[in-house]
Amino acid sequence: MSRRIGSWWVTDASTEDAVDLGRSDVEVLASHACGLLEHTPRNSAGRWIPAFERLHYLLGFHDDAYSGAQHPRGSLPAAYSAWLQYTFFGAFDLPVREAWAEANELVESADVHWAYLRATSPEADTYDERLRAGEQPAPAAGRTFYTARGTC
Repeated sequence: MSRRIGSWWVTDASTEDAVDLGRSDVEVLASHACGLLEHTPRNSAGRWIPAFERLHYLLGFHDDAYSGAQHPRGSLPAAYSAWLQYTFFGAFDLPVREAWAEANELVESADVHWAYLRATSPEADTYDERLRAGEQPAPAAGRTFYTARGTC
């Protein structure tokens, strides 16, 4: 059961409950958790697919991240894919996936790997999705999942 406390959604769950990140209409979830999107033969990022109901992107790291909370990592991707399009002649008009990479390249060292898991479908192509005022349709039927990572 989820309830709203201020601007936060809190879910009462046990460790045996399934994670459903899109149930409350979360479209993009960014986490600073290390190894969240580790993708190796022994640990696939595909383990997160059951958590995608209406979620478009899960942003995180393939391995360890070091910069900590003192950097604006959370606000940079939002700025790059949302409101900076209106400044600097559109130079920072980036899709969510590129905004996440760019933000982490600014605050992390070269031995850190950003990563994302993306859901897409024929009726909701998320490849070039940006954070805009209008809500994008959720990838539902016929979904395909993509993961990517890069060096910061």
